[in-house]
Amino acid sequence: MSFEVVRLLLRAGASEAQVEDALGRAVALGQTLAKLVGDAEPELEQRLERELERVEVPSIELVRAETEQLALLPPGLAERLGAVPVRKDGRSGRIDVAALDPLDAHVVTELEFHLGAKVRVLRADPAAIGAALAGTTPPRSPSGPPILLVRKVVPDDEPVLQLARPKPPRTAVPPGPLLPLELAKAGFEQTRTPDEVVTALIEGLAPARSIVLAVRSTSYVGRAGSAAFEREAVRRVEILNSSPSVVQTASSVGFYLGALPHTPPHAELRAFFGDNDDEVYVVSVSASGHPTLVVICDPSVLGASLDATRRIDALAAVAGQALERILLRRKRGG
Repeated sequence: MSFEVVRLLLRAGASEAQVEDALGRAVALGQTLAKLVGDAEPELEQRLERELERVEVPSIELVRAETEQLALLPPGLAERLGAVPVRKDGRSGRIDVAALDPLDAHVVTELEFHLGAKVRVLRADPAAIGAALAGTTPPRSPSGPPILLVRKVVPDDEPVLQLARPKPPRTAVPPGPLLPLELAKAGFEQTRTPDEVVTALIEGLAPARSIVLAVRSTSYVGRAGSAAFEREAVRRVEILNSSPSVVQTASSVGFYLGALPHTPPHAELRAFFGDNDDEVYVVSVSASGHPTLVVICDPSVLGASLDATRRIDALAAVAGQALERILLRRKRGG
């Protein structure tokens, strides 16, 4: 599920009870939260649309399904995810997909698996998605010829096809509210791969800045990071386990709380979290009794120090349980 949709709804004034009820029904139906909201919750849909309008993500107004790619998806998947393939780039092979929820990493994971290609998600409204899936003419049409809009929101900075007039620049959107812990923990229940566990962990820690490292035989390597960090830069992080570091300390004793030392092994981390002496919290994620991941997090936006570390510990524990579940299922051939 997308924690960002939950966070946007809470920021828009929806109550926790409303969001929890909608989330429970979405999980029961196997739908994304955005799909359920678009189908059955007009009040929440209006709130969500207002918030999504403020988020700088690529969008598309006129949605026409790319039938060859749509046919590759299992029956009913596009409807449940609220997502429609609309274009395949002939050069890179990447597929653009119009979706109700452009922030849901699960949508990308599912579609890339079934389509066998990289996917870029563009935001579209429920009416346009519904019309495309129904094979009817979308309710809106562009007032002029297609206008190419370039937004630096994707690594290759390719033009995004947006069939609408460019809108004036928006002011920066403040960080969203902290996701209730129980909702953050619930996000791990549907994870099926280690990558999804890592995504759920980072989203559960948001809006705190965090980086997840994978534990390897000779080093700790960057796996993923918050949206504030460049993905490829995170992937280049490598800390040798032969060098004393806070990461090594967390792997050995479970956690570290304090400033990042001014030593060479920490130079890459200080480039992300700042060349200062602010506290970071580093915690190990263990599966089957072995450290598997290490999380480095800036806890300053998660409340008081004790509350912040408890939250990070709780999410690390649930992440470890999810990894154990996935590992056991794989061993059983599931």
